Amino acid sequence: MWGFLIVLALAVTVAVVVARLRTADARARFLQRSGLVLMAVFTTVGALWIAGEAFADPGGWQAVGLTAAWLVPLVGLSIVAWYRDAWATVALSVLTTAAIGLNIWVTADPELWRSFENDHGPVRAITSFALAAPLAVLGRRRPWQSGVLLLALAVLPMVMSATRGIPGLGSLSVVSLPLLTTGVLYLAAAATTRRGTRIGGPDGTKVASPQPN
Repeated sequence: MWGFLIVLALAVTVAVVVARLRTADARARFLQRSGLVLMAVFTTVGALWIAGEAFADPGGWQAVGLTAAWLVPLVGLSIVAWYRDAWATVALSVLTTAAIGLNIWVTADPELWRSFENDHGPVRAITSFALAAPLAVLGRRRPWQSGVLLLALAVLPMVMSATRGIPGLGSLSVVSLPLLTTGVLYLAAAATTRRGTRIGGPDGTKVASPQPN
């Protein structure tokens, strides 16, 4: 409930600010920055919570290993997305497809997966969490590709879990909401940029037609 209200407040704030910006370029930049900030906050809070849970149980070196299993890919892929967006687009597309494929495999034997997650924790939710930040970083330069991947990663696992009654829907929904919101912001930024380009100038201002002599 609180997550929904926070996202609703964010959507209203973004809509108000975007309406006041005059150029398409400014609107697109604001939408991208909003998505990046949202994901940065979510990643920070989520990382602290997941790591805290691991160190509370099982604790010790096992907790260190469990935390490193998702933190190292998250940081590494985020760095690649920041400096090499072309490489990151390919890598993150493959990894997102693999994560969705995992959820498809889960639907084949929900009871087996129920037992597995009872022993190892919400693996699917943490997998989506580990991919969320790199995808958000990718959206700095490639908002369209990032937005599509974020939406796919947010929606498809949720739909498959809900229709098949697979456990772990609660943790998936907590992760999926920020992914969904960021994906929508990035797609809106990409659409705004394209619309501004069609209108005329690179800043989205309408270019006057030349007058005949």
